[in-house]
Amino acid sequence: MKKLGSTLKAGLIALIPVFILALIFKWIWNLLTSWAFFGNVFLNFAVNLLGLIVIAYFVGWFLERSWLGWLRSGIRTILGKIPVISIFVEFVFPDENKLRKNEFDEVLVKWNEYMWVPGAVTNEQEVVDKNGDKAILCTVFMPTAPAPFTGLMFLVKKQDLYYTSRKIGKLALFATSYGLKNLEIKKPLW
Repeated sequence: MKKLGSTLKAGLIALIPVFILALIFKWIWNLLTSWAFFGNVFLNFAVNLLGLIVIAYFVGWFLERSWLGWLRSGIRTILGKIPVISIFVEFVFPDENKLRKNEFDEVLVKWNEYMWVPGAVTNEQEVVDKNGDKAILCTVFMPTAPAPFTGLMFLVKKQDLYYTSRKIGKLALFATSYGLKNLEIKKPLW
């Protein structure tokens, strides 16, 4: 009986977000259909939905450009200098300028003698191997099809990478199209 009660409690707790989401959707539906601009309910809904989207966009644009953007960059600047906390800050507040500017280079990684795998260099760092030689180790993100935001992460020596002179946007198109878009490799691979 105790297990039945705990299972029921876990199920009710899991359903709470679903009920809250249903209430929010019902509230939005009632909000969008309550203002009668036209006699047709669906036309009325479309006009109200468009108005809500435009208002939400401008509110988000204003917050991002005003105090919210400054607050985020200030937290990133101040807390990013503390060694232990900087790892957490880099995870929570990533460098979005790099993403916006599309600065990640597309590379090809030689998987074996016959296969090359496309990826994007997301980070580089200098390391020292066991012989004392310095090498640059790159973090390479290799997207999976059809969802390029999921994938694998590998550490590869920079000298083992082939740079394609393209950016990550083209790599995302290549992954979502299951490779139907051309890679446009200009130099011979071997």
